[in-house]
Amino acid sequence: MRERSLLFIKPDGVIRRYVGARLLADLATTPGVQIDGLFVCKPTVALLESHYAQHKGKFFYNWLIEYTSCHDLLVAIVNGDGIVSHLRTILGNTMPEHASCTTIRSRYGLGYGINVAHASDSAENATREINLWMPYLAKSSEKTDWRRYVDRYINFPIIDTRRYREITEQFINSRLCEEDLREDLLHLLRKETDLDDGPVLRLIDVIMSTLNMRKFGDE
Repeated sequence: MRERSLLFIKPDGVIRRYVGARLLADLATTPGVQIDGLFVCKPTVALLESHYAQHKGKFFYNWLIEYTSCHDLLVAIVNGDGIVSHLRTILGNTMPEHASCTTIRSRYGLGYGINVAHASDSAENATREINLWMPYLAKSSEKTDWRRYVDRYINFPIIDTRRYREITEQFINSRLCEEDLREDLLHLLRKETDLDDGPVLRLIDVIMSTLNMRKFGDE
């Protein structure tokens, strides 16, 4: 059955230029999949709160809003036969450390909820999300050609995600202090992006928030 789904690449997948390009390229080479439009979007907190309304009251809700609002998103409407299920399979488990090794989140997700991208989890939610986002995208975002985006960033430098996971685990296990972890994250992310330090530092703050929740059990 032909379906539509909402996909957005989260700030980590935008800042790490190759990662977002790789996801789009993988989609584009899948038979029967069509990317209808790609929008560069800085969502409002109100939009994200509406999008994630089902999670309101959960311990990670405020962090999730902070994460997805810390920098631009790349938002796409994707269609194809069984596309909702297909996109979820390509992305993998919400927690990258539990995702199958062939999936995007396993290969590029930094872990503990930093997971590269969102895709609608059902046909019903896809309809709700597209109806929610499209009016905002039409008036408050920049439409771009996904092919041009892929061409621009597909050959960008990429740091093996295992390196990020190694240093974050060292922090969680108290073998690396927060100051040193921040410096290491900044050093690695600078190699993967052409952005200035502003969005990179905001992403690092988000990473530190989720790591501290994990380390100190602040739920």
